[in-house]
Amino acid sequence: MEQDANQGKGPTYSKEQAIYMLEFIGRVRRVFIGSVFAVVALVFLLVFQPMQAELRKSLTDGFAQMSRANHYVIENAVERRIEGAESLSSRTIIKNAIREYKSGKMSLEELKTYTQPKYEDGARAIDQVCLAHRVVDDETVALYQVGELCPDISCADIGAGQGSEFMPRIITKGERAYAAMNAPIIIENATVGHDFVVYDMTEQIKALSTISTFSYTSKGNSGVWNQVVMPSKR
Repeated sequence: MEQDANQGKGPTYSKEQAIYMLEFIGRVRRVFIGSVFAVVALVFLLVFQPMQAELRKSLTDGFAQMSRANHYVIENAVERRIEGAESLSSRTIIKNAIREYKSGKMSLEELKTYTQPKYEDGARAIDQVCLAHRVVDDETVALYQVGELCPDISCADIGAGQGSEFMPRIITKGERAYAAMNAPIIIENATVGHDFVVYDMTEQIKALSTISTFSYTSKGNSGVWNQVVMPSKR
């Protein structure tokens, strides 16, 4: 009868067998968890990490190409602005007036009166000029400026006293960007004056920023000018 009762209760385990089973289950659990971590680590090292490195390289290469393209666009734009400033400083009809002044045939006031209207006409014909300032013997001979677009930039900001060398600069203040340059006036291989010319390039910079997500920053309205000197090709 007792044997029949034990058979009805199913198999029985000793204490040692129970401990062994628990240890076995623990080992299986640890092996399973370790295998999961190993698989995750292998997937990360062999799949995700190479993909991340490739994506980073692709983004870096794309940004570098975009930056080079933007650089060439800005460089070409500044080169065209230099040509405009050169055309203004080399206008024969008003440059000859400086020759007359230097030879004593014309007074400074006569030079100013003669030059101002013709200088305005010449500056107005050049696209995007917002300021043109002609200086002879440290005296303002003619001045052209376009209303609110004209920034408060001095000749020192542009680069006075550079002789016959062009040194264009990209100058920013607030949200506006300008190309400023010093165009020497040359008569018989001698520098007799300078045209300080400023172009408003804000819209062109914004267009580049919109197209290529190029971020153009400045120091806000603190009154401090940010300047980037472009390499002179003259």
